[in-house]
Amino acid sequence: DISATGAKFLSTVMVKTTDTHFFDHAINTTVLSILVGRKYRFSKPELMSLALGTFLHDIGKIIIEQLKGADDPKTAQMLYREHPTFGYLLIRDSADVTPMETQIVNQHHENQDGSGFPIGLQGQNLPPIKPVARETKGQIYRLAEICAVVDAFEKNAYNPCANESINLDQAIKTMIMDSEKKFNRDIVQTLLQVVPVYPVGAGVKVVDIVDPHLIGYRGVVAKINELHINKPVIILTRNKFNNKIKPMIIDTSKLSTIELQLVV
Repeated sequence: DISATGAKFLSTVMVKTTDTHFFDHAINTTVLSILVGRKYRFSKPELMSLALGTFLHDIGKIIIEQLKGADDPKTAQMLYREHPTFGYLLIRDSADVTPMETQIVNQHHENQDGSGFPIGLQGQNLPPIKPVARETKGQIYRLAEICAVVDAFEKNAYNPCANESINLDQAIKTMIMDSEKKFNRDIVQTLLQVVPVYPVGAGVKVVDIVDPHLIGYRGVVAKINELHINKPVIILTRNKFNNKIKPMIIDTSKLSTIELQLVV
């Protein structure tokens, strides 16, 4: 539903962005926002607004690509800080988008400590649910706080345009370090409950474990434990000398001590 509505709206712009990551990023952040919203037991209308606003959050970048001088580094940086405003102005009068969704677009780069843009709003690190009493004047809209978190995480963890190789461990550490001051602390913690650090098929190396003889062993993630999402079932296939061994199946959720590292 969200993809159909969003694609319908995007088609009215009639501009193809040169950033090939644009659409993938929109889809990925939308999926993540829905998973977070479900953790907070959002109603279907709330999920729809959260998802559509997140799907359209970067639409202002399409406008930037039409402006002269956008390829100049200094100008590009200045325009980048305005893309939430451009997106807001682009969709605010659309019958397909509600005021809640326009505020997600307009505020997805605002920070908890007020250091974000384009307005400089602040947050209170509260759960983004209706019953929670909160200040409203000068504060970030609660659904925009979710978009801010999933947007940053998706860029850190899955952006193929990044110069450095993707490292989920580092992406998660960055989000935790930036929580409270930059990102809503409660939302970051909720995101980490729905994002598997070790996806099925990923290569892993044992850094620490109850049986020290297995430190340095390598294998793959075979299954994700729903109740302990970041303690997967793994299959070890090589020892610390990188020699093949008889496959060992280990359910890390049953271990008191376990630390894994993603490897290529």
